This record gives sequence, structure tokens and C-alpha cells, in this order.
Amino acid sequence: MNILLVVGLTCLLVLILFLVRELTDILAWGPLDFGFVWLMVLSTSIVYELITRKHKNKTYRLALAVALGTGFIMIWTNLAVGLIGSEDEPVNMIYLVLLAGGLIGALLVRLKARGLTITMGIMALGQVLITLIALLAGWQHLPSSSVSDILKVNGFFFLLWQTKMYLFDPSCAFSLSDLY
Repeated sequence: MNILLVVGLTCLLVLILFLVRELTDILAWGPLDFGFVWLMVLSTSIVYELITRKHKNKTYRLALAVALGTGFIMIWTNLAVGLIGSEDEPVNMIYLVLLAGGLIGALLVRLKARGLTITMGIMALGQVLITLIALLAGWQHLPSSSVSDILKVNGFFFLLWQTKMYLFDPSCAFSLSDLY
């Protein structure tokens, strides 16, 4: 797939979303919302396209797609409704720190599968650390938040990070039981 095709498909997606907004009451988006979704989808797609040009291994490509998709979902959900409390809660910035750490880790290991395995493992542990921080800090008492919500959302992302770790190198996957 080339970059022009990625740009075209991204524009088509945003056009479809615009038509959905015009024909239904499902989306209450303004111009900035459409611009932001276009930028997020476009940048994620271009990063995937540029990295996979060098890597023909299908498992690597799948792992990278899941990694980028997880980051996309984490940002999207955080901005839309918030992962802890509402989208307006400053505590949600902690997830951007996790993603920034993952990006730095990926660049430091030069996107090599073995290094990405370690990076994904660190991100999975970071997700556990966020869960502990959230519960110890009492963030479950924020409006629209609960212990169950925090455990579910962070458990979901933990499993996604661990899945990518396994895809990059199956021999390195670990479980929570390895932590004690």
C-alpha cells in the first residue's frame, strides 16, 4: 500500500463519518473532531505503512498493527470518555506517559522484534503500575469511576500489551504469576 492510497482511504473514512453525522443523530461532531480523527487515523496508518515496508514477516506486521491499534484505542477512549473518571480528569494524562515511554522504547530498540518484545513487556508492567497507582491514590472515587472500572480497563490494555509481546517473540510472554 502506498502513502497516497493511505491518505485517500483516510479521507474516505472521514467522509463516511461526515455522512453518518449528516444523516443520523449518532455523531455530534464539529469540524475539529473530524480533523482530529483524520489526523489520528492518517498518522497511525502512515507509521504502519512506513515501518512495514522493511518488514515482510506477517507476524511482525500483525504485532505492529495491534501495537499501533492499542495506542490508537487508548488515546481515542481517553479523549472520548476518559479511562479513569471522565475525559476531563487530569489523571488520564498518565496513559500518555505510558504511550510516550513505549514510543521511546520502540525507537531505542530500532523497531527490532526482540527489543519490541521487551518494550511491550515493560508497557504491560506499566499498565499494572498505573492500576496500582490509581487504586492507591483513590482515583476510584472520582465521578464515573470505580474499582471495577479501573481493573477492567487496565486489565484490557495489559492483555493487549502482553499479546503484542507474545507476537513479537512467543518465548518471552509472561503472566501475572511471574511477578510473585
